[in-house]
Amino acid sequence: MRSYLSRNLFTLIQGMTFGNWQALLRQHRYEVDRQYLPRALFVTSATLSNSAHAKIEDAVFGRRVEATQVEPPLFVLGHYRSGTTHL
Repeated sequence: MRSYLSRNLFTLIQGMTFGNWQALLRQHRYEVDRQYLPRALFVTSATLSNSAHAKIEDAVFGRRVEATQVEPPLFVLGHYRSGTTHL
């Protein structure tokens, strides 16, 4: 089961929001091969959840994040494949 889930459902793009997912699908004319439909549906549900959590996070922490001043230099340390490259 674990092998099936890792090969067929879980992907690295599950951290995106629904809007970004829609843009990616639109860019590729919503063409998803039949074998990847379960993965696409799973990613769609994950992105809906991510979008809801992003709105909540912005409402709770948005002002504090915007008001934060970072003094140079800033070092960002991250673990392999943790997304720190995108910062």
